Amino acid sequence: MNTENSADFFDDSSATTRRFPGGTVTLLFTDIEGSTELLKYLGEQYQLILSEHRRILREIVAKWNGREVDTQGDAFFFSFPRATQAVFAAVEAQQSLFAYPWPGGLKLLVRMGLHTGEPRKAEEGYIGIDVHRAARIAHAGHGGQVLLSGTTTTLVVDNLPQAVTLLDLGFHLLKDMPRPEHFHQLVIDGLPYEFPPLRSQGVISPVTGSAPDSITFPDYLQAEKMFGEIKPVFVACDEELDILDQHLGKAMLGQGGAIFITGSPGRGKTSLMNEFSWYATARYQDLLILKEHVTLIRAKVILIYRSAISLQCFQEIWRQAGQPD
Repeated sequence: MNTENSADFFDDSSATTRRFPGGTVTLLFTDIEGSTELLKYLGEQYQLILSEHRRILREIVAKWNGREVDTQGDAFFFSFPRATQAVFAAVEAQQSLFAYPWPGGLKLLVRMGLHTGEPRKAEEGYIGIDVHRAARIAHAGHGGQVLLSGTTTTLVVDNLPQAVTLLDLGFHLLKDMPRPEHFHQLVIDGLPYEFPPLRSQGVISPVTGSAPDSITFPDYLQAEKMFGEIKPVFVACDEELDILDQHLGKAMLGQGGAIFITGSPGRGKTSLMNEFSWYATARYQDLLILKEHVTLIRAKVILIYRSAISLQCFQEIWRQAGQPD
C-alpha cells in the first residue's frame, strides 16, 4: 500500500497549521438553514442575528477545545482533537441556539455535520477527502439537525451527553464520495428530532446475509457476517479506497484484473480490505467476497484460488435452495 512520507504528510512547519489539531481529528461543519430568506425578511437586523449566532458557536466550540478553521457568511468549519468533544459542543450549541430569545420569536435553525478522519493539514487549514465528506454530511441535513458519520458514531456511542441518544438513518450515497455513509442523528431531549428525508444521492439497504442459515458450506467458503455487527472504526485511506473502487467498477464491466496490496506488518492492509469488502457488498448486493490469510511462510495463496474454483459447487447448492444465481 503506497503511503506518503510521514514527515511530509504531517508538515506543521507554519504558524497557521500549528493552530489546528493534527492526526485523527473530528470535523464539524455548520450553517444556517434558509439564511438568504432570513436576510430578505430581516434586512439590517440580520447582521445582528448573524453576529450573535457566531458568538454563541465560537464560545461553545472554544469551551470544548475546538478550533475555528474557516467561516464564510453564516457557515462555520471547526476541528476537534476528540470526537466526544465535537459531539458535546454540537449538542450544547443546538441547545443554546434553540433557547436563545431571538427577536420576533424567530427560531434560528442551524444544521450540523460531523465526521472523523485524518485530513492533511495545510496553510489554509485542512485538505483531503475527509473534509469533503464532512461537508457533504452537513449539507445532507436540515436546520436543527446534527448528523454523524459512521466513524464518528462508533467513537462516541458509549460517551454521549446526558439525555442524548442516536437515531440510525441508514446508509446513504453522497455526491462524489467513493463509498456510502452510515448516518446517525443526535436526538437531543427537548429539541425537535423529526426532520424531512436527508438530502443525499440515495439510500442503500444494508445486507443481512447472502445465503440461508440452513446451508453449510466448506470452511474455506464460510462467508463472514459483514452487517448486523458493530463495524470497526476505520479512518483515512480514502484515496486507496477510491483506487480500489475504480478497479472494482472496471471488474463489474468485465475488465478487471488482479490487484496486489503490499506493505510492512501493521500498516493496515487487512483493515483496508475489510472496509472495502463491506463497501463493495453494500453497493453490489449480489457480490460474493472470498477471503483467505496468505503468508509467504505458510504458502496459503493457493486457498483463495481453490475458493474461487469452488464457486461452481456454491452455485449448485444455492440453486438447490431455490435461489437465483
